[in-house]
Amino acid sequence: MKPTKKYKGVYTDASGSVAIMLQNDFKTLFVEIDGVPFSGEDFSDFSIVKGKKYLLEETDRFNFFPSVFNSSDSDLVLCNCTFKIIIPQIMLDLKNQSSIAVDLDLECELKVKDNLYITEFFTITVTIDGNLYSASGDMIELVLDRLNKQFEGLYSFKNCYGCMYGDYSVFGQDSFGGMLCFVNQKDAYKKAYTKDEYMQLEPGAFVQEIYCCNAFEPRTAGAGYRG
Repeated sequence: MKPTKKYKGVYTDASGSVAIMLQNDFKTLFVEIDGVPFSGEDFSDFSIVKGKKYLLEETDRFNFFPSVFNSSDSDLVLCNCTFKIIIPQIMLDLKNQSSIAVDLDLECELKVKDNLYITEFFTITVTIDGNLYSASGDMIELVLDRLNKQFEGLYSFKNCYGCMYGDYSVFGQDSFGGMLCFVNQKDAYKKAYTKDEYMQLEPGAFVQEIYCCNAFEPRTAGAGYRG
C-alpha cells in the first residue's frame, strides 16, 4: 500500500484564497475547501465527496462543470479556480552522484473552455542549488520534459517520471497521474522501442508522475518506448 502524503497549499477562486492541505494516496487526491470535502483522481476531477448534502450557502463559492465521465448532477467537478501546492521531491545530482531534497511549487489553473470542457494549465517552479527553474504546459509530462531540458544533464527526477520503467499509453493520458509502470516487465520494456513492440507488452499499472517506489531506476537516454 502506498503511503498517504500531505501537501500544503492554497485554493483560489472568485471569492478569494484559502489555505488547504491536499492529501494524496497516489491514486486519489483529497482536499477540504471551506469545510467542503472534495476528491478526484486528478485536478480536473475534484467533486464533492458523497455521503452528505450541503446547503447552497456552503457551496455557493464554487463553480462546477459536468464531469467528462458522468454528466449527472452528482458528478459535477470544480472549475474556474487555481490550486497551488508544495510537493516534496528528490532530485538526483548527476555530477556529484548524490540526492537533493527539493520542493516543487505546483500551480494548476482550471478553466472552462467554450462551455465544453475544462482546461488545465500547470506551472512548476523548483530551486536547486540556488538556481530557479520554471516551466508551464497543459500536461504534467510536458512541464517535466521542459524542466528536464533546463537541467542540461545536471539533475534528474527521482520519481515515476524519471524512472526507467515509467511510460505513457500510445492512446494518450490524463494530464496528471496517467503514467504506466512496467517494472514487472523490465527486460521486455527495455527492448520495446517501436510502437508495435510497445503495444505487445502487458498493460502497465497506472502511477502518478510524482510517486517513487523502491524499484526506482534512473531513466537513461533512449530507454524504452518513451526514449
